[in-house]
Parts: sequence; structure tokens; C-alpha cells
Amino acid sequence: MSFKRSIERNHKTQITHKQFEQETRSQSDFNLTWIPFHYKSFVMIAIIFAFSQFLCNPFLTQYCGQAAALVISHGVISSVLVAVVFWAIEAKRASLKSLFVRYCFCALIFGGFSLAIAMILKL
Repeated sequence: MSFKRSIERNHKTQITHKQFEQETRSQSDFNLTWIPFHYKSFVMIAIIFAFSQFLCNPFLTQYCGQAAALVISHGVISSVLVAVVFWAIEAKRASLKSLFVRYCFCALIFGGFSLAIAMILKL
């Protein structure tokens, strides 16, 4: 008994990494890699911080307590401004879902820090 085996390998398979690129794109929204690292971005963040600290915070203090005004002005207003400004500056615009994820990430960071400061200072 003899068996004849023949295997033909005429086609080449191409491996695409599109799925991995999409996962890394959504994972980059959970860190601050979408903010470019140059002096213009630091100036923009300083302007946004000054706006929310010196204009929004005193306005909100009239209607709610000082601690709540601090958390709202930095947790909500600063987060919206940072996410929208750097989304507008970005050459390749991200989707609205990505923009919302960036806002939520900034709101957690900025709101958490402002809440911690308010609790430390016992406002």
C-alpha cells in the first residue's frame, strides 16, 4: 500500500491588524495621549483652568456651596472644555463616542481631584 500526498500552497494569507488598531484607539481615550505634548497645549489647559477657577467658580458659589461649585466647575465645565478644545485642534477628528469617553475620563480625573481638594480644605 502506498499513499500519495501532495499539498499545494498557491495562496498567501494576509494578516490584518485592523482590529488591534481599533482597540488601541479606544484605549488611548482612557489616558491623556490625545493631548499633544507641546507648549500650546499647556497654555490651553492653563486658560481653561483659569476660566473655570476665576469665572465659573465664583458664579456657581452664589447658587451652591463652595465645595460643590469647585467640583462642578472643574469636574464638569473644565472637562467639557478640555475634551472639546483638543478634539477641535486634532487633525484627525475622533468620533463622538470617543469624545464622550474623553469627557468622562477628564471628568473623573478633574472632578476627583477637585473633590479631594474640597475635602482636604474642608470647604
